[in-house]
Amino acid sequence: MKKMWKSIAALLLALTTLLTVLPAYAGGQGWYVVESTSPYGYCYLYSKPSDNTGRNLGRYDNGELVYVWEYYGGQEGKWNYCYVETQDGKWGYIHDYSLTPYHQTATDYASCTAPQYVVYSTDPYGYCYLYSEPSDINGINLGRYNNYEIVKVLDYWGGQQGKWNYCKVITQKNKVGYIHDYALVPIDQMVFDYASCNAPVYYVYSTDPYGYCYLYSEPSDNTGINLGRYENYAKVKVIDYYGGQEGKWNYCLVITQKNKLGYMHDYVLKPY
Repeated sequence: MKKMWKSIAALLLALTTLLTVLPAYAGGQGWYVVESTSPYGYCYLYSKPSDNTGRNLGRYDNGELVYVWEYYGGQEGKWNYCYVETQDGKWGYIHDYSLTPYHQTATDYASCTAPQYVVYSTDPYGYCYLYSEPSDINGINLGRYNNYEIVKVLDYWGGQQGKWNYCKVITQKNKVGYIHDYALVPIDQMVFDYASCNAPVYYVYSTDPYGYCYLYSEPSDNTGINLGRYENYAKVKVIDYYGGQEGKWNYCLVITQKNKLGYMHDYVLKPY
């Protein structure tokens, strides 16, 4: 009987500690949540900071909590690990990319304090996709999001292909996933009204073709949709600068005096 009461007391103490310490996060130590995308949905605990020489101590599913005590470089020189204590009393190493600080996790869009971004995709034009992993090859397609939809960005993530970078986001319907970073614009940089936009004013001065230029839906005059012709001395406001997809021309994201957003070659624009 005495052993049983000791066990119950220990359990209550553990629960109390969890509830009181859980929000703490300082100096790299603190509670982290398993949020693994490779493999998707779970990770493993190892006896060493290596999944080659370390012994597999068990599987931990997304959403489980661990306490991180230290950060450790991987022996392969490829992966970094965190030295953690699990809630079932084990100590070991987990890949750092499988863990997210508890204070950065979000399941509710309304209460999430992460910064807001607007979807503004040009490739494909007008929409982007949400993926279960930071990869459009290995990730599951979680849905289409059209231009001007708003998401909150939780974290920035390097793409697994080494080609694209991704943002980990939460959507207004509380779906968490990954979107290409180039398809997102900070909400305070997104403008819909020329008059209230505080971006610098430029005027069109084109010599090739002479006397006018075109506005495109993408930073490309090959794949972009032609959104109209603009004569020399027409005024626009330049919101952003963008490298051309052909690797030849650079483009400016502009808003016209009629509130049309699109891309113009940078060489046809002069500061007003």
